[in-house]
Amino acid sequence: MIYYPNAKLNIGLNVLSKREDGFHNIQSLIVPIPLYDILEVVKQKDEYDTKISYSGFIFDNNKADLVMRAYDLIKHDFDIPNIRIHLHKVIPIQSGLGGGSSNAVFMIKLLNELFTLGLNYDQLYRYANCLGSDCAFFISNKSALVSGTGTIIEPMYFPISHYQLVIVKPPLKCSTKDIFNNYIMTPSIPLSIPDNVDDWQGVVSNDLESVSIGIYPEIACIKDYLYSSGALYASMSGSGSSVYGLFKKNTIIKPYKDYWYRSFFI
Repeated sequence: MIYYPNAKLNIGLNVLSKREDGFHNIQSLIVPIPLYDILEVVKQKDEYDTKISYSGFIFDNNKADLVMRAYDLIKHDFDIPNIRIHLHKVIPIQSGLGGGSSNAVFMIKLLNELFTLGLNYDQLYRYANCLGSDCAFFISNKSALVSGTGTIIEPMYFPISHYQLVIVKPPLKCSTKDIFNNYIMTPSIPLSIPDNVDDWQGVVSNDLESVSIGIYPEIACIKDYLYSSGALYASMSGSGSSVYGLFKKNTIIKPYKDYWYRSFFI
């Protein structure tokens, strides 16, 4: 069985408060985008252990792979057989595009279908929250206002298909944990997104962007490049390091240096 875990974008990200457990309460509009990894699962004979293989973007630490953690969670609660897994990574690692979280949640969905487990939305949601605070979004996988630690999902329609989307990913890997650890709380208000994208610049912001730029100044250079190329709005996604721009459709934007680059006509 093959599933196609997709990426996401953060449109605005406000850090509202730091919690006693060390995590932060945030608010962000998250939208799914048509950039996909490929996740394949094949049933394995019992005498063989469950194994995972990879292609595409390579992990630094396969032992931390959320796909295997997702399998272990389901295996703990259900008598499912051993399997062979292959994950082809198209979504860049540590890019702020949610690839790892998407892979994990789609693994749960795949196992649910493959082995007819009958898990409903609430049960899938609970498993997702065991894997990471930003995983819950991928259960419904629709545009949503996400708050709390990323576990409160409120559907919110956003027609990203009206625009051309360009994403640039420099050869940097931003650790979400490191970015939050370096974030200094400042007064922040709930996210407010004007109806017109032309009004977003200077209004819709990502509170983590200044931290990531402080560590990786190249992120600011990419953002400036997108604006100089005609972007209506540009921002870092999540904790970085990807930077995206929303353009009028059929705008011609040259790739930035030799960095990973995608342009979507959606």
